[in-house]
Amino acid sequence: PHQFSGGQRQRILIAMALAGEPDILLADEPTTALDATVQDQILTLLGDLTRTTGTALVLITHNMGVVARACERVLVMYGGTVVEDGPTAEVLTRPRHPYTAGLLAAVPRLSAPSGTRLTGIPGTPPDLSLPLAGCAFAARCALAEDHCHTTAPPLVALTDTVRAACLPAAERAEPLPPPPPPVRIDRPAPGAVVLAAEGLRKTYRGRSRRTFTALDDVSLTLAAGETLGIVGESGSGKSTLARVLAHAHPSDGGRILLDGRDVTRPGRAELHAVRRRVQMVFQDPYASLNP
Repeated sequence: PHQFSGGQRQRILIAMALAGEPDILLADEPTTALDATVQDQILTLLGDLTRTTGTALVLITHNMGVVARACERVLVMYGGTVVEDGPTAEVLTRPRHPYTAGLLAAVPRLSAPSGTRLTGIPGTPPDLSLPLAGCAFAARCALAEDHCHTTAPPLVALTDTVRAACLPAAERAEPLPPPPPPVRIDRPAPGAVVLAAEGLRKTYRGRSRRTFTALDDVSLTLAAGETLGIVGESGSGKSTLARVLAHAHPSDGGRILLDGRDVTRPGRAELHAVRRRVQMVFQDPYASLNP
């Protein structure tokens, strides 16, 4: 499995699950490893499946966009308990629980100006191995009152269709105030170019001896303090490019420059020095590293 991309592994598992024509499908993050276009295809497939065969679908995800696209109802969990549930449109537009509101506020907005800091939820989730008094979210909640730390809130109906486990929300019986506006941060000006790639190429030979071109004449520059995004569909060569730049895979053509010095074919000692300066965080270390 470590030789397949995340998107390939995810598609295989989805095909295995659908092959048995199940009555109930539990989809745990089914689109996490997929790019936006394939994600759209999979969500369309799951939607067609529920409409044409009557299959019931439970979609587990951290992606609010997927929830809005694919779900009629949404159930929000925190600390092992349900904190809010109701029709998707109502929960996502008028959240009653502070945790739901915090999740929605943390969603990145493409319309936000460059350099806008994301809105996060301060603190950390509770340690569920320890006894918990009161609301599990109270320590992170800006609206928490004294009794929130001692009394566990029940899941109560706030409207005909929405339930929430929040004592202040139940007392107010009204939606939460809007989150504060995002904070704009100023990035320092980029420094000198530290990494450059010129015309990188990479091909693989399959079992049938057919060659597959993963990279074809790729060039880029990266300055100190700069963040460069590499975007594309599954199989477009993003991970291969990263592995070639990190010298996990050798290139078949082109040059890699580190501080202007050619390190495309480093010797053993030089490779050790390069590795001290260029490190990689894998998409999925358990699947990316050869066991």
